[in-house]
Order: sequence, then C-alpha cells, then structure tokens
Amino acid sequence: MKNPFSRLEITEKTWLCLLLICIINMLVFIGRVLSSAPDQQVLYIPDDGFYYLVLARNFARLWMWTFDSGVSLTSGFHPMLAYLLAIIHYCLNPGNQLFITASILLTAFITFGACLVALKSFISNGNWQILAASALVISSPNFTFNSVTIMEWPLVVLFSALYARQIEKMGAANPAPAIAGADHHAINAVSLFFIAFLGSLSRTDFGLIPLAFFLASFIIYLLNRFVQAKRTRTFLLLLLSGLAGSIVATLLIFLHNYIFSGSYIQYSAKMKLLWSQNTGPMLAPIQNLIWSVVPGFPVYAGFGLHPVLKLAVILTLIALSFWILVWAVGMKRIREIPYLNQYSDARLILFIGSNLAILGYSILYYMHPAAIQPWYSANLIAPIVIGISGILIVLDSTKIRIISLAILSGLIIRNITTVDIMKPRWPNQYALYQTGIYLAENMPNTRIGSWNSGIINFYQGGKVVNLDGLVNNDIYQYAITDSLPCYLIDKRIIYLADHEIQFERYLGGTSGSLIRENITLVHRFNMQLPPHNTSLYKINLATLESQARCGQIEKSTQEQHAGL
Repeated sequence: MKNPFSRLEITEKTWLCLLLICIINMLVFIGRVLSSAPDQQVLYIPDDGFYYLVLARNFARLWMWTFDSGVSLTSGFHPMLAYLLAIIHYCLNPGNQLFITASILLTAFITFGACLVALKSFISNGNWQILAASALVISSPNFTFNSVTIMEWPLVVLFSALYARQIEKMGAANPAPAIAGADHHAINAVSLFFIAFLGSLSRTDFGLIPLAFFLASFIIYLLNRFVQAKRTRTFLLLLLSGLAGSIVATLLIFLHNYIFSGSYIQYSAKMKLLWSQNTGPMLAPIQNLIWSVVPGFPVYAGFGLHPVLKLAVILTLIALSFWILVWAVGMKRIREIPYLNQYSDARLILFIGSNLAILGYSILYYMHPAAIQPWYSANLIAPIVIGISGILIVLDSTKIRIISLAILSGLIIRNITTVDIMKPRWPNQYALYQTGIYLAENMPNTRIGSWNSGIINFYQGGKVVNLDGLVNNDIYQYAITDSLPCYLIDKRIIYLADHEIQFERYLGGTSGSLIRENITLVHRFNMQLPPHNTSLYKINLATLESQARCGQIEKSTQEQHAGL
C-alpha cells in the first residue's frame, strides 16, 4: 500500500510533526488529569461542568431535569451533552469517581475527533497552512484545558469543524460518478442539515456559524454574478439547508424546554441577560477570549497586552483577511493559486464566513459579557483556524513559509510549555470540593443554598439548591424583584455554602443585608485563597420570615412577567 505521506515537502512534514506534537501534548495533559486524585481533578473541571454531571445523574434516576432532586426544574443547559452524560450514567450507574472519569474520556474523545478533522483536511488537500493554523490553536492553553472540562465545548468544536470540512468537500472538482449531479447535491444538503442540527443541539448559539457561511455564500453569489458573470446558486441553496438545520434544532430545544420545565426559553439565558443589563457592554471579555485561542499564552502567562492593543490586533487581522480576499477576487489572483483554483468558491465561502462568524460572536459577547467563560471559545476555534490558514494560503511564498514557521512554531512551543508548567485553571475549587465532602458526611439530607453549587452538590449528594439561576428556573422571578429572602423562606433553605466572595457579591443591597443579619457562621474552610475561602452559614428562618416582606412577591412577579 502506498504511503500517503511519502511525497510531502519539508514544510508539510515539519508542520505535520508540530501538529502531532501538539495533539500528543494534549493527550498527555488529559492522561495527567485522569490519573489525578479527585481533589485535584476538580481543579481542572469548571464548576459548571459539575452542573452537567448532577443534571445527568438526576435525569437518569428521576427522569426529570432538576439540579436539586426535585426542588426546582431547570432548562439551563445544552441538551446534547446532558443526554450523552445521562446515557452514560443510566448504563453504568457509576459512583462519583467513575462518572467523572467516563465523562472526561467522553469529552477528550470528542476533542481528539475534532483534531482528526483538521488532519483529514490536510490529507485530502495537501495544504500545510491548515496544519500550521491547527497546531497553533491546539497548542493554546484554552484548547488544552477545555479538552477535559466536561462542557459542551468539544461538541461545538467538532461540529463546526465538520461543517467547514463539508463545505470544503462540496468544492472538490469531479465528484465520483455514483454521487454526481442531483444525488451529489442532495447528499451535501442532508449532511449540512444534520451537522448544523447536531451543532445547535450542542450549543444554542452555534446557529451563528451556519448563518455566517450562508451570508458568505450570498456574497460569493453576488460576486460571481456581477464580477464574473456567473449565475450559479449551488452553494447558496446548499448552505441554506445548513441554516435550516440550526433553525429546526433551535425550535426543538424550545419544545424540549416547554415539555420538561413549562417554559420555551432557557431561564439561564434570562438570568445572563439580567446580569448583562447590570454590567452593560464590555470589550475586555471578548478580547481575552479571542486572545486566549491565538496566540494563547499572553493571557495565561501574566504578561498580556493592553486591552486596546489586543483589540487592535484582532481588528487588524479581520480587516487584513477581508482586504486580501477582495484583492484576490478583484485581481483574479485566485486563478494563480492552485488550491484556490480547485476549490475557489468553497474556499472563499469558508474565508469570508469565518470572518463573519468571528465578527458576529464578537458583537454578541460584547453586548452580553457578564457570563463569558473560557469554554465560549468553542464557536471561535474553527473560524480562527480557517482565517489564519486562509491568509497563509493567499500569501503563500518561500519567504512566507520561512517567516510563518519561525513565528508560529515559536508561539506553539511557548504555548506547550505554558500548559505544561501551569498551575490548575481553578485552584479555588478545592475549597468547594472540601465543602461538598463535609456536607455529605454531616448534612446529607439538609437543604442547602449555594451560588457556585456544581461541585458542592455533586459531592454532597443532590440536596443543594442553585441560587444564581443558571440551573434553577424558579429563582428568576425572585431575582427580578430582589427577593432572595423570600425564596429562602419559600423553599425552606436553612444553610448557605459558598466562597466568601459570593456572599459579598450576592448579599448586597437591602434584601442581602437582611439575610446577612440572620445568618450564623457554622464552619469555614480556610484554603489560604482569600476571598475564595468557603464558608457555611446557618439561616435563622424564623427571624428572617418575620422581617421579610414577602406578601407582595406573587403580585409583583406577575406584573414583571406581564411587562416582559
């Protein structure tokens, strides 16, 4: 059998080796996390990851989506990962440690699959640029850490990569006779529909990616019609099917929410919108998010650029890529580039669509910055890889190859060493783990309230009630009326446990002060990370109930909902 790598040039072999090194480095990191003790694993898995574990465990046992064993229902999750984890729990009925191990293996396996998509693109097309861009992004701490977070991140990365790969395959010249013509287009349409469908089930805002590529196909259609006098609408119609897949998935999610929680809209989205209204638009979160993907290391190494410079770099790259594409089309330089000549329309759609996706998510996260987390980078991974590879393809020359190898390989090496020597991403979560263990041993059947409640509830056993509203639909109506004391009274929550900083954040104002006056410190877990030490307080419900004014909560809540 002929070796497919035997004819590779030195540049391609170099980048292939670097990509494989990055993947191996990620796999070693995953192995290190898997082999760690439970109190160390929680330092790599975000508290939100334990939300999924608790939700899946409860669904497998109770057949209802609840975080607190039935105290409240929730629609605050993305269904694809939740159902996959629920299936694992239902089939294995595992203990805590086995469930965590199986879940890490699931997310790691999906992440590895996304890496293979990039490798498959190189094998099919032979362009070293996709290897360079993929190696740079895969080497980033953001990519490596997210491979074990037990979040929807790897699913989104996988389906966005598959969606882009399908578009690239659509542009391949001379399809096989067995699937030529109408059959070939039908297969492409169905593939795009289901990839977008699964992507949107993985994360609701995934739909912006099919929308961006559809808009790009419309731009290419206009360019073909008015610049090159071509009227083909093939890509336009095919990418419309992908957009339809996202729309259908979103409607299905609305129906799912209504069936299981009685509300079409995710209450977690409502809470995040409420937080964003309080903070207003912010540039820093989206700047840091993009910069954590590429080049990655400045954010984590502690010597990051000034936010204005970060934004300038991001906008310059977007403007440069657009300028290159317009110049390439206008000067018809596309025909001089073999790779683009073979896949011209498809590749241009990928380039333009990726820039539109980056721009769209930047605007979205700029307008709603309150809850931006590292795993929000999932939607940006594939567009950034395509954007970087696109610039390298258009500007390809011997000098560019040498310069890009020098710069990008330096960044990759720095990224790898940064991940290798870094401390855990969430060291403050050790206190949450200790709190959960303490509560399981001393208060296994006690109803407890917490804001960062994922780890605590997972190890406590399921009686912890979420108070920030991300996985608790009921609390939203109390949040919009600043009536947390009334919620604690109505649900008979007699203890509060969380980081001390969360008490300072959520127990401000009139209602928060009322709670502070009626709580007594029971235990403090001093992990030498102030203000992230965890505290356990007991609530004097009788006194709180006599002082709180909860008689008008139902009426005011109805008025608030009527105005929404």
